[in-house]
Amino acid sequence: MSTRDIAVGLLIDDRERVLIGQRLENTDFAGWWEFPGGKFEAGESVQQALARELQEELGIIVRSSEPLITLDWAYPNKRVRLHTRLIRRWSGTPRSCEGQAIDWRPIAALENARLLPANRIIVNALRLPDRYCITPDPADFDSTSCFLDQVSATLDTGIRLLRLRAHSLDDVAYCHLAGQVAALCQQSRADLIIDRNPEMMRSIGAAGLHLTRHALRRSRRRPVPQGCWLSVSCHDPQELALAESVGADFCVLSPVRRSEHHPGRVGWRQFSRWVAETPMPVYALGGMQAEDIAISRRHGGQGIAAVRSLWV
Repeated sequence: MSTRDIAVGLLIDDRERVLIGQRLENTDFAGWWEFPGGKFEAGESVQQALARELQEELGIIVRSSEPLITLDWAYPNKRVRLHTRLIRRWSGTPRSCEGQAIDWRPIAALENARLLPANRIIVNALRLPDRYCITPDPADFDSTSCFLDQVSATLDTGIRLLRLRAHSLDDVAYCHLAGQVAALCQQSRADLIIDRNPEMMRSIGAAGLHLTRHALRRSRRRPVPQGCWLSVSCHDPQELALAESVGADFCVLSPVRRSEHHPGRVGWRQFSRWVAETPMPVYALGGMQAEDIAISRRHGGQGIAAVRSLWV
């Protein structure tokens, strides 16, 4: 079965709402909602296909766009490769030019919309930031108070996704600290990811759970309910496939660059190939700096995950 390339546009207005359209009668998934876009014509780039489709479908002219996620998806009767791009600048007022219903929805409300199946992954990519901060071990600090001060300072830089990594702490100490970090994250409207167990995640009100590669290999199903983040550490295509099989929402792939602790590396070329075969947002980890966010996006990644370069 051949794969069709589809350009998908995520129009975001100044109220952080996203435009969706309802599929017409006598089409596959009639009545379901989707993001606007359509098939490539011969010789078109993603930008060219998207500009043409949105002018035909919505009567607008795209002024600029940036890549979000590219993913392959198999429907019963076809395979598609969805090339999604964020659009914040356009000319004209979007209107229905083909008879379809259209609606603006807040990003947070998209989870409850009856979207085409592949769009759940796109919504995750839309909700996730381009920076994923992993904390240093609290044992490296003079005191818990000092560590929490730096958590607060790091959140003040705009970090909206934080994983508490603390291998030095037992579960009791980790739970106590995680509760304090969760309170700081709530004040900053950031999501806290912990790496112990679902019960602890629920008890402290964390946004999600992280599985190490070892925990991933022991898992047979998704350990947290939908609506909570599930992230996974991956290092090769086999682990990426395992992450998909347990229903992970996103993962980190490392090490992209050589580092003190990882003499080997994935490299950007291989990162791009593996990400293209992974139907979820993927963060690049290992030697990442702020300038690598754009590089990761160009190679199909969600952005970067890092400790030192994102920590104040």
